[in-house]
Amino acid sequence: MIFKKIEINSYETNLNSILSNSQYSYKKRNGYILRLFLDDYVGFGEVAPLDFFSKESLKEVAWRFEEIKASLKEGACYDSEELFDLFNLISSDIPSLNFALDIALLDIRSKRKKISLSKCLNSNALDQVFFSDFYFENKKNNSKIVKIKLGKSSLNDDIKYFESVINYLKKDTVFRVDLNQSYTLDKLVFLLNHFKDIEIQYIEEPFKNPNITDIKKIKNLISFPLALDETIISKNYDELISSGLIDYAILKAPLFGSIKAIFNFKKYLEKYNTKLVLSSPLQTPVGNMSSIHIAAALELKELHGLNFFNFFDYQNTLPYDAGDNFVSINHLVGLGVEDAII
Repeated sequence: MIFKKIEINSYETNLNSILSNSQYSYKKRNGYILRLFLDDYVGFGEVAPLDFFSKESLKEVAWRFEEIKASLKEGACYDSEELFDLFNLISSDIPSLNFALDIALLDIRSKRKKISLSKCLNSNALDQVFFSDFYFENKKNNSKIVKIKLGKSSLNDDIKYFESVINYLKKDTVFRVDLNQSYTLDKLVFLLNHFKDIEIQYIEEPFKNPNITDIKKIKNLISFPLALDETIISKNYDELISSGLIDYAILKAPLFGSIKAIFNFKKYLEKYNTKLVLSSPLQTPVGNMSSIHIAAALELKELHGLNFFNFFDYQNTLPYDAGDNFVSINHLVGLGVEDAII
């Protein structure tokens, strides 16, 4: 393929509601839309490190992008593997950039083949990806599985809040309880004993700096499955996952690194019977559809926290609507976001 140019353009966009947890709040998102031009095709990617999760900054992204740009010669011919290797060599320590570069190249490869990006990665990719919901007050939830964040207030306030949510939602709602590393063991046991009759799919990141001793104590005291999220992105998960004590890994794929690294991570999890669920790093339609295609390519049949409209109101041409609890992608070519650029 003949390289023509590569560019990034910055954006800033507001969330539809302030998203808060025990440690931080998000009101808006900043990032870059990346465009890769090869032959007569344009591939898109999104680079948007997430504060409090990502180690790299937008300034570091911009600096490393210039290295990528300087390494590519206009008019030169490259094959895909050369480009994947080059992207990984230069940006592996800037994982959000590595992911976006890979996605842009895969967008082009799949457009050349006139298939979806997920089918380009895996011919057995899922045709549909199903969504969980995120609970915001006074907003309708369309999925049976709903994530709720606790830990922003006292234990008593958390209990009252959770009870109000349970009473508001349908009786058959299944909860994902995200504590964002805000609880102690005693608080967690008290909370879960109080809600022992509620259907909870998993408890996400209960402690800061979780260790084997704490996780074993939890497992001996409660029956609910446990999930890791922040610990996955920080790459401090190996001891915990390999112990066999972790039931779910929650992955913000655009923050993790190369597509190859993501596929290898799934294989690693399978060794320890840990299920993989994807969640949103609060990105625009390019990043959102990237995550959706990855979920399909990995054949992940869980419900994923990837509904763009949970966090943004503006209407772009996405292949699903605000009220949908799944998206069909088998008919798409490439990412399927040509008209959905912010």
